[in-house]
Amino acid sequence: MSGVLSVTGLRARYGGVEVVHGIDFDVHEGEIVALVGPNGAGKTTVLRGISRTVRTQGTVTLLGVGTHGKDAASVARLGVGHVPQGRGTFADLTVLQNLRLGLLARGRAHRRHGDADLTRMIDMFPVLGEFLSRPAGALSGGQQQMLAIARALLARPRVLLIDEPSLGLAPVTTSMLFRTLRELRSDWGVSVLLAEQNARLSLSIADRAVVLAGGLIVHTGPSAEVAESGELRRAYLGSAAEQAVTR
Repeated sequence: MSGVLSVTGLRARYGGVEVVHGIDFDVHEGEIVALVGPNGAGKTTVLRGISRTVRTQGTVTLLGVGTHGKDAASVARLGVGHVPQGRGTFADLTVLQNLRLGLLARGRAHRRHGDADLTRMIDMFPVLGEFLSRPAGALSGGQQQMLAIARALLARPRVLLIDEPSLGLAPVTTSMLFRTLRELRSDWGVSVLLAEQNARLSLSIADRAVVLAGGLIVHTGPSAEVAESGELRRAYLGSAAEQAVTR
């Protein structure tokens, strides 16, 4: 498999505090990689560093193009979709307008499929179809999370960075979302880097996993192997690990 995302020596900081301390990993074409670890491990910061929404050092290469010196908009144009933790919708725009922004961001080759793809997203999240004319800011937290995910997917990214996708979603909706991510990596050729505190959820769909603790990678490997790893349990600090991995 060819690499669509390569991260080498990534460091990221907020002000004078370094949160990610020089990590290396790759995401290959058509692959789902789970970035797992407890709260404060640095998962969100890694995604922000890749999308250039936080200051970083090191090298990030997307589809063979380095991101050094590029801003977040330029990285998005390279084919990166980023669904941040805590929604990320345009509150004053309607649900339909938010979704159409995703369609506008896609490359020319995919524009003729826009209506079909929009229908697929509404099928995945039926509540969005019920509220197409409603301002996004009037939706519940879970509904805004659905909208942010659907809009990012409608841009047809080559790499999707998605942070805590289960946040605010009912279990049945989360299961549907994860099934769709598996399907879209084949149908749409999208690779996924999934940051999720609940290791059980993310490992259930991932091909590989990267375990973070304290801003460092402590283990990486096939998801089934990582699920049984003592390093994963240690990263989640004993009894919390058992609950996150096995519940």
